[in-house]
Amino acid sequence: MSEFEDERHLAVRIESARRAYIAAKNQRRVDISTYASALLDNMIRNETRLLTREAALYNIKTRIATRKAGKFWQSWARARSSVREQRIKDQEEMYGRMTTMGLGGSRDVSLLLHEERNEVRLGGMGTDHGDLGADVMLREVSR
Repeated sequence: MSEFEDERHLAVRIESARRAYIAAKNQRRVDISTYASALLDNMIRNETRLLTREAALYNIKTRIATRKAGKFWQSWARARSSVREQRIKDQEEMYGRMTTMGLGGSRDVSLLLHEERNEVRLGGMGTDHGDLGADVMLREVSR
C-alpha cells in the first residue's frame, strides 16, 4: 500500500469514527432526554400520590375529630338537659311540699317553674336563671 492509500484509509476511519461519535452523542442526548422526561413524570406522579394521600389522611383526621367533638357536645347537652330537668323536678317537688305545709302560696313561683318545664320539654335553651326559682321560693318562705 502506498502512503496515499494509508492516508485515505486513515481519513475514512477518522470520518467514520467522527460520525459514529456524533451518532452516539446524539443517541445519548435522546436517551438522557427520554430518561429525564420519564423520571420527571414518575416523580410528579409519586408526589401527587403522596400529596393526595396526605390530604385524604388530613380529611379523615378532621372528620374523626369533628365526630368526637359532636359526640362530646351531644353528651354534654343531654347531661345538661337531664340536670335541668332534675333540678326543675326537685324544685316542683319542693314547691309541692311547701304548698302542702302552707308555706308556698306564691303563684309567681309556680308560673316560673311551669315556664321552665315547658322550655325543657320543647328542647329550647331558654334563659338560665340558675336557682332563681329556689331563691324566690326561699324569699317567699322567709316572709
